[in-house]
Amino acid sequence: MVKYDLRQIILCGLGVLAILFVVLSKTSETSWERSKAVLAEKRNHYTVEVTEKELQEFIKFWPEFKQIGLFSKKDVSYSALRPSENVNWIMRFWFVYHQMDAERFFYVRQRLIYLLQALDIKRNAEEIIEQMEDRNDALSQQMIELQKSRINAQKMAFEELLLVSAYEDKLREIFKKYP
Repeated sequence: MVKYDLRQIILCGLGVLAILFVVLSKTSETSWERSKAVLAEKRNHYTVEVTEKELQEFIKFWPEFKQIGLFSKKDVSYSALRPSENVNWIMRFWFVYHQMDAERFFYVRQRLIYLLQALDIKRNAEEIIEQMEDRNDALSQQMIELQKSRINAQKMAFEELLLVSAYEDKLREIFKKYP
């Protein structure tokens, strides 16, 4: 009968564990890899207009993002530079965890702010047009044309306008509470 000493048993056990670790690490998918795959798929479907899914994700995650305090010290403006260049490592982990693209997240924010302002301009112009419609003088007609051009100058798709109108109260509440 062969007698094994304790050191050989421990070394064999560690060897088996090392082999299992290598095999499992090569076959398992990390959160980072999974997030990159999801983001690559999402990027294929990005458009200028905000989709309903993106809007709902934004409504869900913006308060959380603001409550955590990741956004409190500096404003990441989409027009100033790429937001992904201005986010710290904690923000990066948050975006990876939620499988979100920082560029698109801040684009959606800016687009929603723009659309809410455009809705206000459209409503204001429509009210002025309604007040001026009964008048026939040249100045009133000129004012009506000016207001129509204000409405047409707003760059928003009809579907996007309807979508933002449906969530308008919720969005205004979120932006008021979490600017």
